[in-house]
Amino acid sequence: MALFYYFNKERRDIMNIKPGSLIKDTLDLKYYSSTEDNSEVEKTPDNSIEIVGTHEEGVNTLAEGIASHAEGSHTIAGGTASHAEGAHTTASGDYSHTEGANTLSNGIASHAEGNSTVAIGSNSHTEGSHTSTGCPNDSSQGNSAHAEGIHTTAKGIASHTEGSYTIAEGVASHAEGAHTIARADYSHTEGANTLSKGIASHAEGNSTVACGSNSHTEGCFTITGNPDDPSQGNSAHAEGYFSKAHGSSSHAEGSNTLSYGYNSHAEGSYTSTGCPNDPSQGNSAHAEGHYSKAYGESSHAEGCFTVARGNSAHAEGSYTVARGESSHAEGDHTIAHGDFSHSEGIDTQAIGSYSHAEGLGTIASSNGSHIMGKYGDAQEPYSWFIGNGLAPTNREIGAKWLASTRNMYIDGNTYVTNGTNYAEMFEISGDPIDVGFFVTLQGNFIRKATSQDDYILGVTSTTPSILGNSAEMRWHKKYMVDEWGQIQYENAHNIIQNSYTSIQQNPILNPQWDSNETYMPRRNRVEWVSVGLLGQIRVRDDGTSEIGGYCFPNNEGIATKANEGYRVMKRLNSNQIIIILK
Repeated sequence: MALFYYFNKERRDIMNIKPGSLIKDTLDLKYYSSTEDNSEVEKTPDNSIEIVGTHEEGVNTLAEGIASHAEGSHTIAGGTASHAEGAHTTASGDYSHTEGANTLSNGIASHAEGNSTVAIGSNSHTEGSHTSTGCPNDSSQGNSAHAEGIHTTAKGIASHTEGSYTIAEGVASHAEGAHTIARADYSHTEGANTLSKGIASHAEGNSTVACGSNSHTEGCFTITGNPDDPSQGNSAHAEGYFSKAHGSSSHAEGSNTLSYGYNSHAEGSYTSTGCPNDPSQGNSAHAEGHYSKAYGESSHAEGCFTVARGNSAHAEGSYTVARGESSHAEGDHTIAHGDFSHSEGIDTQAIGSYSHAEGLGTIASSNGSHIMGKYGDAQEPYSWFIGNGLAPTNREIGAKWLASTRNMYIDGNTYVTNGTNYAEMFEISGDPIDVGFFVTLQGNFIRKATSQDDYILGVTSTTPSILGNSAEMRWHKKYMVDEWGQIQYENAHNIIQNSYTSIQQNPILNPQWDSNETYMPRRNRVEWVSVGLLGQIRVRDDGTSEIGGYCFPNNEGIATKANEGYRVMKRLNSNQIIIILK
C-alpha cells in the first residue's frame, strides 16, 4: 500500500507515518491508496488530516503498520501490510503474517503459525509448537527457512527443520526426527540424536555423526571423519553399530568396525583398516570378518583374528598374519613374514622372501624356499622340501631338491616307478635308431649291434624307470665344471634376512652359452636315443627266441635264438620278447 500527499507541489512518501498522526497546514492534498476500500483520509476540526489505512477487529487488537490488519484476540500487526490473527500473535515484520497462538513473525514477508512459533528470518515460515527460524541477534540468518514440528529451529538460510527438538544451522540444511542437528551447509540429519557436521553430509539413525564433507552415517552410534580434523572422512560412509569411517572415501559397516585408511573398507565385527596414529597406513585396504586388521596399503584381511600388515598383503582364515609386502597367509595360525611369501595350512611360517610354506607345522626360513608336508624346515634358499616330522619337537625332512647341488634326495628305501629298466641317453652315429634294437658303442656314439660284436651296450628303450645323461632342463655345458664334471660356483656368501642366515651360491656361466637360443632336450632330438642298460627290456626278435632260453643280436640288431647271451623272459608277440639285461 502507498499513501502520498503533495505539499507545496513537492512529492513526499509518508509510509512511516503512524496511523493517527496529524499533518497540519496541508494544501492541495491528493490521496492514493491500493489498500482496502474503507481506507480514507479525514480532515480534523483544526484543518489537519489523519492517516488511517489499517484494519482492526476482534478483542484488544492493534494494527500499527501501514495497511496492516489485526484480528482475533490480543494481536498486533506492526509491520507494513502485515496481518496478525489468532490469539496473542504479533506480525512485526513488513508484509508478514502471524496466526495461531503466541506466534511472532519478525522477518520481512515471514509467516508464523501454530503455538509459540517465531519467524525471524525474511521470507521464512514457522509452524507447529515452539518452532523458530533465524536468530534474534543476526538478521542475516534464517532467510527463506522453514521450521515445523515441536521445539525445532531453522537458523540457516533456506534451511528446513521438522520433528522434535531439531536444529538446521547450515545453509539449505535439513533436520528432521528428534534431537537432530544439521550444522553444516547443505547437510541433512534425521532419526534421533544425529548430527550432520560436514558440508553436504547426511546423518540418519540413532546417535550418528557425519563429520566428513559429503559423508553418510546410518545405524546406531556410527561416525564419519574426525570432529577435531575436518580433513578426515570426506565422502565416507559408516553404518551399523559403533562403526567409524575416519578415512576419506572409506566405508565402515557392521559392529564396532573402523576404517582409518583412505578408500578403505571395514565390515563385520571389530575389524579395522589402517592406524589412528599413522594416516599413511591402510589406504585402499579391506578388512572383514571378526577382529581382522588390514594395516598395509591395498591389503586385505578376512576371517577371524587375521592381520594383513604388509602393503598389498592378504590374510585369511583364523589367526593368520601376512606381514611381508604382497604376502599371503591363509589357514590357521600361519605367518607370511617375508615379502611376496605365502603360508597356508596350520602353524606354518613363510619367513624368507618369496618363500612358500604349506601343510602342518612347516617353516620356510630361506628366500625362495618351498616346503610342504608336516613338521619340517626348509634348509636352503630356492630349494624344495617335504617335511615328514612326527611332532613340533620331532622335525625332519622326507624329501628335498637342493638348488646348490641340483640333486634330489629322498629319505626312503625304495624309489617306485612303472618303468622296467635303467637307461641313459646316447648319441647315435649315423641314421636314427628306433626302439627295441640291440646297440653297441662306436667311440662315444652308438650303432645297431650285429652278431659279430663281442660287446653289447644295451637295447633302445622308451620305458625306463630311470633315465640318465638326459640334459633335460638345459644345455649340458651351460655352467663351468671342473675336470670331474662338478659345477663351479662363485664365492659363497651368507644372507641374513628376518633374523635367519642362509648361504647364497651362484653357478658360473659358460661364456659359450647363448641365452637367445631355444634349448631342445635330448629326448626330443633324433640324434639321441635312450638305451636300457639294466633290467627288463622289450626287444625285437625274428621269432626264433624261446622262453627260458637265450638270445643274441643278428646282423640287423634283432634278437635271435642263441646258446648263450641274454635270457628270454617272456614272448609278447611273434616279433617281440622281454629279456633280462644285467
